[in-house]
Amino acid sequence: MMNEPVHNIDINDDDEEVEEMAKAYGEMISESIGQLKTITNCLVKGSEPRPNIAVELAKMDLSINDQIKVLRLILEKASDERTFLTLDGAMRKAFVLLLLGRGSCD
Repeated sequence: MMNEPVHNIDINDDDEEVEEMAKAYGEMISESIGQLKTITNCLVKGSEPRPNIAVELAKMDLSINDQIKVLRLILEKASDERTFLTLDGAMRKAFVLLLLGRGSCD
């Protein structure tokens, strides 16, 4: 066995930079995974059925066809959904009639 010189391996500046970059990328990927989970949860939650809206429409003395039309209109636009859920009683009914094109906004 031949005696070979022992080389001391020192971490130089380039190696430290690579390690720091790898660590930063790892943290960034971990954070991105967390954000993707949040987005996925929101999308899944957003696609859940909204029985409250359908139940409320059924109480408004509308035909089945009108209930379906207005439900589709409300669910197409998030601001319409929020408005519907915010309003109550006569105001909610007036909003529904506006969506169906049977009301006026005076």
